[in-house]
Amino acid sequence: MDSHPSYSKLSQILEKYPRAAGAVFQAYNDIVFAQQWTHVEVIELPSCQRAAIKGQKPKTDQDLYVVPCTLSETLSFS
Repeated sequence: MDSHPSYSKLSQILEKYPRAAGAVFQAYNDIVFAQQWTHVEVIELPSCQRAAIKGQKPKTDQDLYVVPCTLSETLSFS
């Protein structure tokens, strides 16, 4: 993971929230490289002890948010 080009942008968040590191790394790379979102940034969600990804899909101006998680996790948005 640390040899990947995106690691330098994500390393602080990955180290700060190791439980969600794999999901954040995978989602970020999918959003940036496969889906080609623009204005992508990683934002902290300290109360959830994880990070989220903010960005815009191609040909849109709307900000979207992704909260990466593993299949075995349960998230509550209440």
